[in-house]
Amino acid sequence: MLKKVVVALVFTVSLGCSAYAQKPQSEAQKAVDDAAKAIGADGLKSIQYSANGYYYHFLQGYLDPSPNDPGPWTKFYAKYTRSIDYQQNISREEMTWSQYSNPPRGGGYQPMYQPGTMTSVTSNTIGWEGMHGGSPTGGGEPVLTPQGFLLVAQSGDPTLRSATIGGQSFKVVSLELPGPFKIKVEAYINKDNLIEKIDTWMPSIILGDILVEHNYSNYRDFDGVKFPMRIVRTYAGTRALELDVTDVKPNAPVSLQPPRESQPTQVKSSKIADGVWFIDGPGASTAAVEFKDYVVLVESSTSEEHALANIAETKRLFPNKPIRYNINSHYHGDHAGGLRTFIAEGATIITPEGNRDFYERVVVKAPFVLQPDQLALHPQPAHFIWVGDKYVLSDGDRKMEIYTVEGEGHCKNILITYMPKEKLLFETDMLDNVDPESLKAVRHPNFPPPGIVSPYTWALWENIQRLHLDVQQIVQCHGHGAVSVDVLKQRVVGKVESVAINPPF
Repeated sequence: MLKKVVVALVFTVSLGCSAYAQKPQSEAQKAVDDAAKAIGADGLKSIQYSANGYYYHFLQGYLDPSPNDPGPWTKFYAKYTRSIDYQQNISREEMTWSQYSNPPRGGGYQPMYQPGTMTSVTSNTIGWEGMHGGSPTGGGEPVLTPQGFLLVAQSGDPTLRSATIGGQSFKVVSLELPGPFKIKVEAYINKDNLIEKIDTWMPSIILGDILVEHNYSNYRDFDGVKFPMRIVRTYAGTRALELDVTDVKPNAPVSLQPPRESQPTQVKSSKIADGVWFIDGPGASTAAVEFKDYVVLVESSTSEEHALANIAETKRLFPNKPIRYNINSHYHGDHAGGLRTFIAEGATIITPEGNRDFYERVVVKAPFVLQPDQLALHPQPAHFIWVGDKYVLSDGDRKMEIYTVEGEGHCKNILITYMPKEKLLFETDMLDNVDPESLKAVRHPNFPPPGIVSPYTWALWENIQRLHLDVQQIVQCHGHGAVSVDVLKQRVVGKVESVAINPPF
C-alpha cells in the first residue's frame, strides 16, 4: 500500500512544480557536459550490448492484481541483446525468455515448453503511445540510457536541481521531449558524474500515468566508454527487467530500421450461432451475444482503441440495442485493457470478486493525464457485478451462466461463460492457439509437445466435468473462432506435466 502512494507522489512532484529550486541554465548544461565526458558519450555513434537476467511480464501475475506485488509468478529467465543508433535515435531490443517457475503460475505465455522470443524497436518519439495490454516494450527508448540521455540533453534545454536519496547527493537533470505527450525525463547524476537512475512517465491503458524507472550501476570502461554492468527497469514500482551485462561494443556497426507507426486497430466479425458473433481482433478477441433488450460482450480488449473498435462493430451488428454488460474474465492486461472504455460506454462490468479492490481503488481512479482516455474525458460512475461461484444472465429465452474456475494456474480469479441452449463455452488462456479450420495448433511457446498436457488445459477440462456442462463448441479469446470440444478432448489425452526449466544461457 505504501509503495503505491510513493509512486503517485513521485509522479505528482515530477510532473508539477519541482520540490527543489531551479539553478541557472548554464549549470545544467555544465552538469550534462561533465557527465558526457565522464562516460564517453561525446562522439559516440552507436552501442551494442548483451546481457543475461530476468524478465517480469507486467500485469500477468497469478495471485494478486496489484502491480506492485508480482511475486515469482511473472519471472522468466532472459537472454537479452540491444543495439542503439544514437545518430538516428533508434533502439532495437531482442530477448529470448523461458520458464522460471515450476509449477507455472500466471500469464506471459506460461506454461512454456520452449523459449519465446520478443523484439521491440523504439525511438525517442515512438514508444510512449502506452503499454497497451501490459506490453513489456515501454521503456526501451534510446534517451532512457545514460549515453542516450546526455546526447539528447546536449542539444536540448535541460534544467537542473539537486536531490538527496539515501544520504547520497545527486544532480538531477530534467528534459522535456518534443511530441504529443510532453514527456519529462530525469537523470540522477552522482558525484562521479555517472548516471545512476533515469525516470520518466508513460501511459498505461490500465494504470494510467505510471513511473518508469531505470537503475544503472557497476560501471566499467570499454575503450573509453563507461557502461553499467547492472540494469534494472521497473514499471510503477514493479520489476520489469533485471540484467547483468556480459558484453559491450561501443560504435559497433548497426543497421536499424525506424519503428513503424502504429496502425489503426481492425476487427472482423463472424457468426457462431443465432445472435452470437465472434469479433476477431489483435491479441485477444471478443464475442457479442444478443439478448431481447441489450447486448453482452464477452471479454474486454487489449487497448482503448481495440475496445472502441469492438464497440463500433457490435453497434453495427445490433444497431438498436445497448451494450449493457461486459464480461471480464480476469485482470491481466490483455483482457482488462478496454475495461475503462466499457465503463465510459455505460456497460456494467461482470468480473471475479477477487478483482474488487484492484478495480475500484486503482483502475477506476487512475490518473490519465498524459493520454486521457474516454473515462477521463467523460467521467461517470463505474458499475460492477462481482462473481463469487456463479452468476446468471437471462431474458427468459437466452441464458448465460458465468462460473469461477477452480484450480487453474493462469490466474487465481478467472471466469468461464457457458450458454446451455447453444452448448457454447467461452474461455481464455486455457485452450489457445488453435486454428479452427485445420484443428492444428500454431506452435507457440506454451504449446506442449505430443503426449504432454498443459496443467492449464487440464484445469479447463476438470472444471467442465465438475460443473456438468454439456459443451459442444469452445470459443477462445486467444483463438480465431469456435472449435469443437473434441479439440479439448484430444489435448487432455496424455501426461499432465508442468514444464522443463531450461535457462537460455
